[in-house]
Amino acid sequence: MIDYFTIDDNGTDHDLHGVTAGLRMLDRIDGLLGFPSPRDTSIDRPEGDGVIESLNQYVGPKTPVLEGCVFGTVDTIASAYANWVVTQRVLLAAVRTPKLCKWRSTGSGLDLQSYMRVAGPCAPKLGTDEHGAHYRYQVVLRAADPFAYSQTSQSASVIAPVVTTTGMPLPIIFPIPFATIGTGGTIIVTAGGNAPSWPIITIDGPINGPVISNATQGKSVFFEGLNLAAGEQLIVNMNPNSRTATVAGASQMGAIRYADSAFFNLTPGIPESIIFYGIGLGYTVATQMTVAWRDTYTG
Repeated sequence: MIDYFTIDDNGTDHDLHGVTAGLRMLDRIDGLLGFPSPRDTSIDRPEGDGVIESLNQYVGPKTPVLEGCVFGTVDTIASAYANWVVTQRVLLAAVRTPKLCKWRSTGSGLDLQSYMRVAGPCAPKLGTDEHGAHYRYQVVLRAADPFAYSQTSQSASVIAPVVTTTGMPLPIIFPIPFATIGTGGTIIVTAGGNAPSWPIITIDGPINGPVISNATQGKSVFFEGLNLAAGEQLIVNMNPNSRTATVAGASQMGAIRYADSAFFNLTPGIPESIIFYGIGLGYTVATQMTVAWRDTYTG
């Protein structure tokens, strides 16, 4: 069961369970925990037995089913109906637009969230029994992204690599070291949860040709066609469902050297080394990288 469950109502958390003094409560929730069946495409072999397996498998959408009751502020059918009208309005708005749902599973201590839409009928039934007048309902939700995310975002920042110029060493040693990269530019982050997290990475200029790397995974994104001036920010959303790279709201995806670039996530529970630098340097004390993420769970 859960301690609470809310759905966004124009910026306000509309309680479906646990907060509004028992006026709205859920009796049952199916499909909120765990993950749905993996999906892929297998092709029959043109000759021989079996099939050809696809290279990748993905997890499909999650479809939680909520069963709940709505009571009134006083024990009358009219009061219960007035409360149901408000709840129905909030659920109807989620038919057209995904709404942010928040909850905590009993005993977990994890405050999670996910965007969901109403995907099934919502037909209430009036009840008048020892519990008083109420409307009982069932509604099917659909989360296109089947994972749940911590309600609190985490972040970590690091300054640009410190580049120091050296003179000619004596005696002369080949190759001659004209410049050395010192501290900075690297940060270790560890995502929690039990599923990969997709970070949002912000680079504060100035920097010429920024590169963002997950050294642990051996993946990098090269923006060799981009120079950031002081005060400009490059914001990179690594999530494939909403992948963007912008400066002042303008897309910079065209500045990526795709032949050598690969977007990356954060592996839960594994300390990973995130690095940034500029192909053409151009750093000042204002140059830095911020890695932000939410711990990701199967629910």
